Amino acid sequence: IAVTFGSGFHVGQSANARQDTEIDKTCGEQFHSHDDGLLMYHFDSTGSTQDEAKRIAEQGQVEALAFCVTATEQTNGRGTSGRQWMGAKGNSFVTVGIPHKNWMRTNIPLTNSFVTVGIPQNTWMRTNIPLTLLPLKVGTLVATRVRDLLDKCLSNDKETVRPPIVTVKWPNDVLVNQEKISGVLIESANGWFLIGIGVNLAYAPPVPTSGPNHGRPSTSLREHCPEHAGSDVAAKQLGVELAQDLHKFMQSPDPDGERILQEWKQWADWDMVLVMRDTPERERVRMVGMLPDGRIEVVGEKSSILTAAIER
Repeated sequence: IAVTFGSGFHVGQSANARQDTEIDKTCGEQFHSHDDGLLMYHFDSTGSTQDEAKRIAEQGQVEALAFCVTATEQTNGRGTSGRQWMGAKGNSFVTVGIPHKNWMRTNIPLTNSFVTVGIPQNTWMRTNIPLTLLPLKVGTLVATRVRDLLDKCLSNDKETVRPPIVTVKWPNDVLVNQEKISGVLIESANGWFLIGIGVNLAYAPPVPTSGPNHGRPSTSLREHCPEHAGSDVAAKQLGVELAQDLHKFMQSPDPDGERILQEWKQWADWDMVLVMRDTPERERVRMVGMLPDGRIEVVGEKSSILTAAIER
C-alpha cells in the first residue's frame, strides 16, 4: 500500500529505551497519507502500542485530529481484565488515539473500553450517541477488514466449499468460525480515548483453558489462507487501514447511533452460547436483544439479564 502521513510518519524506539528520533525518510516515502489530521507512529518493537500511545497522549503535544501507533512486534501486550495479549511478528498491532472532545459535545458520562487507536475524546462526544456504542463500532470496522482479507485470499480458491464465517462477539471480539482472531481494548489518558486493536494474521497464540489468561480458542488468517505470508508490511498496512477507517468515521458529519447498532447486529451470532463473567455460577446465556446504548439483553437457564459482562 501507499499510505501518506501528512505532518509526518514517525519511527521510534520503545518507551523503555526511547529517545526522540528523526523521521525515517524511507518510511515517509513508502507510506503516504492524504489526511493531515491523522498522525502516525511506527515502532519496530515495543512492549505495547497501548503504552506508547498513552505516553504520546500524556505528553500533550499532539495537534492532529487523531493519531495511531503501529508496531512490527509487541512483547508485552494486554487485553481486557488484565489478560495477556501475545504479540508475535506477522500479526497486526495498532492503537488509535481520538480526542474526548470530538465525541463529548454533550454531557455523556465516560466509560472505559479498549482499542489501540489514539483519538481525542472530544471527537467522540460531539453527539447524543452513547459512548458505549464506540466499542461496537470498532468491532464492526475490524470485522469488515477481516472479512475483506478472507474474501480476497479465498477468491481464487476453487476448493473452498464453505467460506469461513466472521462474527463479532459482544462487544468487539472478532471471531472466525467461533475462534478469536481479533481483540480490542479501549482506555483513556489525558483527554484521549486509546483504542488498541490486535489481529492475528500469521500466528494464533495458544489460549489457556483455565487460569487468569483463559479464554476462547484463537485462530489466524494464515490458518484459513495457508498462502498468506504474514509479512510485516501486510501487518502494518492493516493497522494503518484500521486507523484510517476509525478516523474517517469520527470525522463523519452526522454519526447515527441506530445505524451503529444495526451494523453490529448484522455481524452477531445470535445462537452463540456466552458465559456471564460477573455471576458466581458463570451462567451460560444467549443474546435475545439490544438496548439503545449497546447493552445486550440475554436469557439463561435461570433468569433474564439486561446487560452482561461476557467472559467467552
